[in-house]
Amino acid sequence: MRYTIQLHTESGCFATPQGDDVKHCSGQADIRWHLDNWADTVSRCSEEPVEALVWRGTLEDVTDVYPDWVATLGPKGGLHINQA
Repeated sequence: MRYTIQLHTESGCFATPQGDDVKHCSGQADIRWHLDNWADTVSRCSEEPVEALVWRGTLEDVTDVYPDWVATLGPKGGLHINQA
């Protein structure tokens, strides 16, 4: 299944992404890969947690589209996907 994700953090070091600042994934392994890389980037500036908003399908702009799920990394590095 194809997914569209948008990476977020509460850290003040990063601006809120625009609606078209999205990545496309072909499965949960891809979501985790992007989330791991984002966590590494954010950790250089802040200890704030990271999350990925996830939409089913391939979208080019997610402005005003409510996500299907929110993906986070657990304390041991596992991928957690919860209803939004």
